[in-house]
Amino acid sequence: ENVKNLRMVWAMALGGMQDVGQNGPENETNPLIDNGFMYTSDGWGTVYKIDARNPGRGSFVWVADPGVQHEGNVSRSRGIALWEDKVIANLPDGRVIAINRENGEIVWDKKITVKNEFGNQERFLTAPLVADGKLYICTNEGRWYILKPTDDGVEVVHQLRLPEDASDGSPAVSHGRIFLPTSRALYCLTDPNQKPSADPLPPQ
Repeated sequence: ENVKNLRMVWAMALGGMQDVGQNGPENETNPLIDNGFMYTSDGWGTVYKIDARNPGRGSFVWVADPGVQHEGNVSRSRGIALWEDKVIANLPDGRVIAINRENGEIVWDKKITVKNEFGNQERFLTAPLVADGKLYICTNEGRWYILKPTDDGVEVVHQLRLPEDASDGSPAVSHGRIFLPTSRALYCLTDPNQKPSADPLPPQ
């Protein structure tokens, strides 16, 4: 009933408005909030930490610009993830970066995407996913990567290729299974040797 009382109390302008084309930046990120701080990004992959604890205004804590080249890339961001003390972002140029949550410094930077058989560069149309101490990344052509942390960054420990569907929906995880929507199907990925589990049914 209190929806009618909602009013805008503050707004903040983000960057990423250069070289965005007719439709503007494709910034389709859900902001993440942890302990009163908001994390979000713009279409070119710049990540922002915002202090949202003050009910009357927001303020930037840091801005991390990974330096994505505009020429040859498209302004598009579908989401970020929080992984321990880091913010993870998929970039329009095919890199995945980790940013220190406290100071905004980029702590590792890894190129993930490859060129397909037609010579076109794969891109990210999904948000990164963190589960079970690993990072799960999927490209627009269904190429799926699992990364784990190392002493000096991350390494790819497994990859697979889904059928030729457009992977443009962000994945979800539940009970040891990963669910990935594509243009043709919903895929469920899991260890076939793992016994399925689920939450118990609520009492009648």
